[in-house]
Amino acid sequence: MAGEFEIEVPYELVPGVYADAERVWHTRTDFTIDFLVRPAIQEAPDVARLVGRVKIPTMMLFELIRHLNTDMTNYEEEYGEIPRIEDHGTDST
Repeated sequence: MAGEFEIEVPYELVPGVYADAERVWHTRTDFTIDFLVRPAIQEAPDVARLVGRVKIPTMMLFELIRHLNTDMTNYEEEYGEIPRIEDHGTDST
């Protein structure tokens, strides 16, 4: 694959973070994906905690979607169809 390079992952980022919701927004020059965690208890169902924010240049968006689509297809071939989750009010705006 063209443009391959080695990836160095800082130790503190190795485990990653869990997210069960997202928000996507954009400006003229970039797209921002906010990764969120919704509360496990219903005391504050309308509040989610931001656990990560990723900004990408608009020109990278198609590559990201292509990679996600390829990986999702591979996942479904191996494990079966990914179940859909109900809308939790985190529509992409």
